[in-house]
Amino acid sequence: MPRRAAADEAAADKAAAEQAAADKAAADKAAADKAAADKAAADKAAADKAAADKAAADKAAADKAAADKAAADKAAADKAAADKAAADKAAADEAAADKAAADKAAAARAAAQDKPAPAKRLPRQLSRKQVTSTVKANASRVKRCKSFSGGAARVEVAVILDRSGRVYRADAQPPHSGTKLGSCVERAVRRFEFPAFSGEPMRIRLPYSF
Repeated sequence: MPRRAAADEAAADKAAAEQAAADKAAADKAAADKAAADKAAADKAAADKAAADKAAADKAAADKAAADKAAADKAAADKAAADKAAADKAAADEAAADKAAADKAAAARAAAQDKPAPAKRLPRQLSRKQVTSTVKANASRVKRCKSFSGGAARVEVAVILDRSGRVYRADAQPPHSGTKLGSCVERAVRRFEFPAFSGEPMRIRLPYSF
């Protein structure tokens, strides 16, 4: 009997030890599974935050690009409006000056008809003083072209006068031939009225600085 009891006790101890080992293995596995699950959850949370941060950064960059474009578009529109306003004002000033000059010329002709001027002998060619006087009298016409200069500029115009004192041709010289500034100066000079003379057509050059 004592031997059998000892054997039974040993078997019970062995079973208890095995159960304890199994319980520990199960507990270790549960702990490992929980650690893995916690890590996976933490990794997912970190990935979600990184994705949200990137989306926010992308949206902020897109919003800034849109704001920058809107600002650039507004600046361009404001400049275009200002340029148009300046051009319209220059055109209106030129039209008003042309009308005033025409009215003055009409009044002068009417006065001349009322009081006939004594006949006088025409010079063969205009003097430097006569040319300079006419150029100075019409300087305001040319000054209105400054809005097309875009800064400091010098325009030289080759002019041909016929005997009546009318400007037959006015051509801006390079580098301003064909430009807005050159064309404006040409139009202004063509409206000049020089004194009449009796000789061959005169060729002169008129320099203008802006």
